[in-house]
This record gives sequence, C-alpha cells and structure tokens, in this order.
Amino acid sequence: MNIPKLDKFTYKIALSSPAHFSGDMTSDSFCLTHAWPLHKNNMDIFDDSGRFGRSFFVLTFRERELPEDEEKNRQPPHYDFVGDFFCVLLSAYFGKRFDNLGFFQSHGIHCIPDIQPPKLRKLTDALPVSSKPRKDLDIKLELHASKPLLPILEAVFLEINEKKPVAKELELAFAAGRFYLQALQLFESDAELAFLSLVSAGEVLISGLDFSENEIYDGETQELLLEIKEKMGEAKSEKVRDRFFQIRRRFRIGLAKLVNKAFFEGSESRDEFSKFKQDEFDMRIAAAYDLRSNFLHAGKRFGVWVETMGHMNAEVSIGMPAYGDAEWKKLISRIPTLVGMERVIRFCLLRFLHQRVSPLHEKLN
Repeated sequence: MNIPKLDKFTYKIALSSPAHFSGDMTSDSFCLTHAWPLHKNNMDIFDDSGRFGRSFFVLTFRERELPEDEEKNRQPPHYDFVGDFFCVLLSAYFGKRFDNLGFFQSHGIHCIPDIQPPKLRKLTDALPVSSKPRKDLDIKLELHASKPLLPILEAVFLEINEKKPVAKELELAFAAGRFYLQALQLFESDAELAFLSLVSAGEVLISGLDFSENEIYDGETQELLLEIKEKMGEAKSEKVRDRFFQIRRRFRIGLAKLVNKAFFEGSESRDEFSKFKQDEFDMRIAAAYDLRSNFLHAGKRFGVWVETMGHMNAEVSIGMPAYGDAEWKKLISRIPTLVGMERVIRFCLLRFLHQRVSPLHEKLN
C-alpha cells in the first residue's frame, strides 16, 4: 500500500485562547478551524467555564508550489511569524488573548507544538480571557463573522505567495500589537509588566501618526518660540522646539487622537466614577507615561496600584494613596488601571488599522 507523504507546501499551526469561540474562518489563502477533543482527552481543558479551560484551533495555509529546480535551490522558508500575526490580530479584534502553540506540520514533516498543560487561570472573568464579547464594539466571539478582518489577515499570504510587501502601516500595527498581546499574556500573572507592555504598544503606534505644529504647540508656546528666535537665534529656538516634541507629549496627544465617542460609551466599568472621562483622558494618559518613566529610571514599583478594583473593571485610579511623597501620591491618583490601559491600547490599535489599513467597524470611523 502506498502511504502518501505530507504535502511540503502545506503548513498547520496550533493556536489557543482562554475564551470560547464558535464557527470557523476561511478564505482562499487559509482556514482557521476548531480542534476538538476525543473522549479520551481531559475534558476539563475544553470547559471554558473552568480555571483550565481553553479553546484550541488549527490554522492551515498553503504556499504556492514552486518549480522543482527553484525548490531545490532555495532555503527552507520559516513561517513562524504567520502564527504570531494571526494571534496579534485576532487578539486585538476580539479583545481576547490568543496564543501561538507552534507548528505541527511544516516543510512536509510532522512537528510537535507546545504541549505543556494549560496553566491555571486566575482571572476567569477578566475582559481579555472571559467568553463574554467586549462591549465597546460588540464584536461577537464568532470566527465566521469576522469578515472585516480577512483583508488584513490575507496580507501576510500576499507577501508569502506573491512577494507583495506588507504595507508599512500594517507592519507598524503588528509591532504595536505584539506588545499588546504580550500584555494580555501577562495580564493575570504580572500586572506591572503587562502595563509597561501596553505603554510600549502605544509608543510604537503613535510613531505612525502625523502631528501638526498646532497640535504640539499651543498659541502661547508658538509666541514664546518666536520670541526666543528673535532674541536668541534660530538654533536656540529649534532646541526648545525639539524639547516640546518629546515622546511624552506625542504619546498623550497621539492616543487622544485615536479614541472617539464610541470608546467612552463602551466602558465595562461597574461604576460611573471609575470610567474614563473625556475631559480627564489627556491627564490619565500622561500619568501612564510618567508611571512607566518612574519605573524605568527610578525603579519605582507600581503593580499593586494598577490592579486596583480590577474585579470591577475600574479603568482609572480613585483617590489618593496613603503613603509616598506628594508627587508620587499625585501621580497614582491620576493613572489608568491595567484594565483601563488595555482598553485604550486595543481601541487605538483597531482604529489605527481601520483608518490606515482596512475598514473594521463603523464605530471606529
């Protein structure tokens, strides 16, 4: 009997998520389907209501067949990035964590994906891991209904099969999205590092935005710069101008540009007082960046402060802490929580993709 060999041009990747999804996602380039348990499997792993529960998926795609002589002369391709690309975009679109477990078919051979037992879920009701759709865009957890995402996912296969480079805006969004996904993966275990990853995601994202002088410099500042130029010369004026164009200022202004009315209306905070307010948003985002700077340059730990009222989905810090110097107390009273910062970065990432890569949702207009 002739047993057929594995097709060397077909690749299969295992993905997983702590959230429960229905349906599948297919296009001319790939197929994303569920992987179902057999009766001998530990069924607790597939119970999405349990603390070990996860959904498992198989991503199958095929690269174009090459002529035999071209196939012999090329280096074996490495498509590890495809699984990461899907996990980043699926995580951002649905607001749920996705993990790339690795290949189990590649280059015509069987592979072993990450087969470690799922870790205990500490926060079964947290927004990035629960099986409840996110409120802001109300995107149902149905793979088959995610058609707006298909053109973006297809871009990676156009690069593989047609050598068409991915748009620089999508590359930048993917880089920011990797930090966002890293934050989701740390969300339950290390709130401090998760928060830092979210700030890093925001930094990457705002590098793709354009800023006018009127946005960076208010009227009073522009008059001051003109006065400096007249009295001290062009060089001094440009030096002061560059200092105003610092990353902190762009971070605050850039993220504020990427949120809209739908963001503020889509809060999942239990109480009104712990939601983002539009007139306080700039202050909260500036405080998030200052918190990150305090950690990186002075080693000040802050994990406990961003976890505050996480079970209530509080988005902002409330009240003044009981200890620390005056500046530290003031800063902590202004920061977003980890829940709030995750909401900001996810919405900004999706709106960046919607505006610069491909339309995703009418609420992102």
